[in-house]
Parts: sequence; structure tokens; C-alpha cells
Amino acid sequence: MKRTLLSLVVVALLATSSLAQAAGLNLAWDDCGAGGHCDKAFACDGNTGAPFTLVASFVPPAGTTRVSGEEVWLEVFSYGGYLPSWWTFRNAGACRQTSLQASIDFPSAGLTRCEDYWSAMGAGGVASYNMQYVGSGDRALLFMIFAVPIETTGPMDASREYYSCLVRILRDKTTGAGACAGCTTPMAMRLDKVSLTQPAGVGDFRITNPVTLSPSYDSRIATWQHGSYRYPNSLQYWSCPAAVPVHRSTWGSIKAQYR
Repeated sequence: MKRTLLSLVVVALLATSSLAQAAGLNLAWDDCGAGGHCDKAFACDGNTGAPFTLVASFVPPAGTTRVSGEEVWLEVFSYGGYLPSWWTFRNAGACRQTSLQASIDFPSAGLTRCEDYWSAMGAGGVASYNMQYVGSGDRALLFMIFAVPIETTGPMDASREYYSCLVRILRDKTTGAGACAGCTTPMAMRLDKVSLTQPAGVGDFRITNPVTLSPSYDSRIATWQHGSYRYPNSLQYWSCPAAVPVHRSTWGSIKAQYR
């Protein structure tokens, strides 16, 4: 009887896992989803070395047929109440004007964990970096656009997770003469939305929900120097958990009940 009940629980868990793979967003350092890291710490002690890489990914909705590109919005939030100079990019007069890059060339980064729809054939990058976009000095909105040749368009599998884009943050102007203040300031980044574009008349798809959401974790959020994210006009902060062993502990507790 216990084995029968345990089998039923296994089936229920698998069904729940399948249902949970709805359209959603992930943001992490170094690789996509569970293969990446939620937080990135840096001693801010040098100007050279590999860039820090944020990896945006998504599970697409059902119904795509000819995805030709994507528009990506990513919010940068300062836990310190203002946007530090180290996090000012792109705009004229920004302390680190050329220190932010974006691409969809995942093969050159050696990333293979998620699906690569773009296959290094796409083009695009940063369109804008809007500081004070909500009338507050503590955040900025990064907007990126990417596209692939029309002859390469096709559907996406709604049961798989796909790479969206890479956001690279260079280390220059961290120390020494001309250094920009604020590298050590706790920060948070939130993948706001991804719009999958298709040829005219086919219809676009916008993804805004996280792949994973709990009272303590939102998979759209990644942090810097153990920062936390706060929505505008909200008092709640979201941060990275030290560990999220949800599936393992739940499965262990279920097995214990049926021994």
C-alpha cells in the first residue's frame, strides 16, 4: 500500500514539474538558470580580467512559429539609494560609458546548458541605458534589441529553456587614477521582460513572469555584492537565498512518510 501511495506521489510530482515549466524568465551570473549563480561578489581591486557576465534566459510560451528577434528590458537597482558612478554606462558623461556590452553570441562564451536559438547568427546589442527612468536616482533601465536573418526563423519549444542574451560588465576604472566610485555598493538586476518578435502579421509574444517565484526568491533577479531588489513604491526587498534545496528536501520528507 505504501509503495502504491509513493508511486502516486511520484506521478504527482512529475505532473507538477511539467506544469511548472510555463513561460517565464531567469537571470543569473555566468550561465543560465540553475547552472548560474544568483549573487556575484567582487573585491573591486583591479581594472583587468574577464568581464562579469549576466545571462538572461527564458522558457517561451506555446505557439511561436517564426521568431525573428527579441527585445529585452533589464532593470539595474542600487541598494544604496542612488546609482553609483561605477554603474553609469552608455550616456554622455557617464563615468564608465563604454563598460557595458550585450550580445547573443553564446558559442564564443562556451555556454551550452540552455538552448541557443540564435546560433551566433543574430545581431544587435544595447539600444539604451535609461538612468532615472522612474524619476528616481536609484535605478536604470537597460534596453537591448537582437534579430536573426528572416530565413533562419522558426518555432521555439515551449518545454525548453532558451538563452536570451549576455550582458557583460567590464572591470575598467575600478581602481587608481580616474576610478569610478561605487563598485562595492550592493546592487540588484531584474530581468523585466522579453518580447519575442515575429514577422508582421504573425504576432509577438511578451514574457514577464519568473520561471521560479516564492516568498523569498524570484528567478528574474540577480544581485551584486549581496544586494537586494525593491520594486518602485514598494517596501519589500528581494535577495538571493544562500541555498534553495526545495526539490531535494521535499522529496526526502515525502519518502520518510512512506517507509
